Amino acid sequence: MTDHLPVTLANLHQDAKKASGRLETFRAYVKLLNVAYKALAKARDESRLADRHLNELRVDHAFFQRHKAKVELTFRALRETYRNPARALRMIDDLSANYPAQYVFDVCQLGTYRFGAPHGWSLLGIRSAARVDADQNYVDAVIPALVQMLPDHGAYVEMRGKDIEKRFEEALADANQKRAAHAAIEAAVPTWSEELAACSQSLTTAEVDRLSENEREVRRRLTPQPRARTETA
Repeated sequence: MTDHLPVTLANLHQDAKKASGRLETFRAYVKLLNVAYKALAKARDESRLADRHLNELRVDHAFFQRHKAKVELTFRALRETYRNPARALRMIDDLSANYPAQYVFDVCQLGTYRFGAPHGWSLLGIRSAARVDADQNYVDAVIPALVQMLPDHGAYVEMRGKDIEKRFEEALADANQKRAAHAAIEAAVPTWSEELAACSQSLTTAEVDRLSENEREVRRRLTPQPRARTETA
């Protein structure tokens, strides 16, 4: 957990542990705790903001991943029809990025010729066996896959252009880092408070006299107060 402490706090803690005397140690711990409480509040806010940003991206990322499976299914179908299925899919992507889904589907229904060269050959109305299979696969596999893919494909293409996967991974890493930093500070503060309290109680009267008013107030809060005696009748 200490690996996630901000460097400033880690250095201040080392300074406090290495201080040369009780008074210097006390003051170093007071400085450490002052900085730590401010850092804790800041880390808490930053962690909340990072989580909020991550959750906003999570919805789009989940959609993107679901749709990506539909795209992969369509691509596998295109491979059985076209010599260059990647080019065919790029053409469908371009159409989806610029036109409504229904228009794109209408274009797809025009036939295999619309998106490139199918397997096999066709000459003067005579088709090879490979071309027959390719055309039939377009009807039996490609069109049904497009029915599932096209309604949301424009949004998918837009998100891919904005690199939603990279943005989500960066947001996830950022949120994890900020959660870890917040947890590290939150876990360290009680320990540092105990170390400050122990140092406070070890101060001599002469050392206490050298404290400022603010430092004395800190020490007063850390020093256990004697219980008042109860009078017996």
